[in-house]
This record gives sequence, structure tokens and C-alpha cells, in this order.
Amino acid sequence: MKISKKTKLILSGIAIVLLALALILNVYAFIYALANNNNNFSYGYIVIILMLLVVILFLVSLHIKIIESYKKDLAIIKQLKNDFILSIMKYDAWINTYDLINLVKNKYKVFDIAELKQIVNKDNRLEFNNDKSLIRLIDPDSKDIEEYDMALPPNILYFGVTTNYLDAIKKDGITSDLGGYVILSDNMMDAFLDIKYQGMPTALEIDAEAMINDGYKFYAKANNRYLVKEILPKYILFSKKEETDISN
Repeated sequence: MKISKKTKLILSGIAIVLLALALILNVYAFIYALANNNNNFSYGYIVIILMLLVVILFLVSLHIKIIESYKKDLAIIKQLKNDFILSIMKYDAWINTYDLINLVKNKYKVFDIAELKQIVNKDNRLEFNNDKSLIRLIDPDSKDIEEYDMALPPNILYFGVTTNYLDAIKKDGITSDLGGYVILSDNMMDAFLDIKYQGMPTALEIDAEAMINDGYKFYAKANNRYLVKEILPKYILFSKKEETDISN
């Protein structure tokens, strides 16, 4: 009978707790023996304590490895669910959100709205409607800007990029690869999720307030994203670390 990684994780956790309790009891007994000048028992407790420490350290190391392996398995399953969603959807065709959840659940057993939201936040090819009752597959670089509403964004927005592009951004600013619109996020975490290229990630702060004052138009996109035609270097608030990366 094969034991699942989740079961191994639970069992190793229980074993660590039980051994830790045994260690505490033996340390207490050792201190008690010392207080009563019972040296013979003291030496025995030292051996037991050392043995328990070795076993606990081994189990903790094993527990960490199981956790890392379990996380990798979860990431692979999540990617498979993402790929399955993309395979059954058609461009610009709205699907009922809960119908889609049921389709994924039928194939992978476990799936809910919270997990779907995580996938949509990471994959900008998927988009909810306003109340998240519908979802569709889009081409983020070809969608007509007329489909979005003009919006007033927060004063600061974020653009996710890798540091090897900072020199070019410092010189030329930020534009869309395909001449469309730049996608910005209202928080750093989502900006990191939008990064398309390999490298050391960073999230640039964009002075959206100054851009609005200078006449730039922003459009609201689902999932806390905003669109703007371009971002000139003067609107990018480089941190000291980013300035250092550019100079190097």
C-alpha cells in the first residue's frame, strides 16, 4: 500500500511532536536527577536526550523535504488545471464560472472558486466579468481598448519586469511588446505575477498621479490591472537598488 505525501507529512509531524515531548520529559528528569545528586541516572538521561535530538533532527529534515516535494506536486497540478482550462475555452467566448469549475472538478476532483481566482490572477489570458459570474479567454495584446472603461487608478501603480531590462526602461520607458497597452497592477504581488521573462524580478513603482495630471488615460482591466498606452522614464520611481542595478 502506497502512502501519500500528505499522509507522510502528517505522520512525520506527529512523530516530531511526540519525540519533542519525550525530549522535554527526559530533560526534566535529568534536571531532577542532578538536583538529587543521582549521577547514575543523570548519565543515562544524557544518552537518551542525545539520541532523541538526533532522531528529531533527522525527522525535521525529512519533514522539510516532504513539504518541498508536496509543494512541487501542488504546483504541477495547478499548472495542469490551468492548461486544461485554456484547452477547453475559446477566445472571447464567455463561460459560466461555476460550469467551468465543475468541468475542472470532474477531471481533477478538487477545484473551487478560490483556486480559479488564483489562476486568473496569474494568467492574464483569463478574465472575469465584474461580478465574476462569467469568465473568458482573451488575447491581452489584441483586445480592443474600447472594451475597457476609463478609470482613475491609485496614485502609485506597479509594473513587473526583470532587472536585465532596467537599462532600456531607464532610457526609453515602458511600451507594450506588440504596440498595444502596458499592463499595470495596483499591488506589487500581482506585478510579479505578470512578469513574462526569465531573470531577477522587480516591481517598478509608477507615478500614476503625475501621468493623469499630464493627460494620460488609464483603463480598468479585471483582476486589479490597469492599461495605459506608454510610460515615460520620468514617471518611473526607481528605488536605490534598481538605480544600482542600472549603473552596474
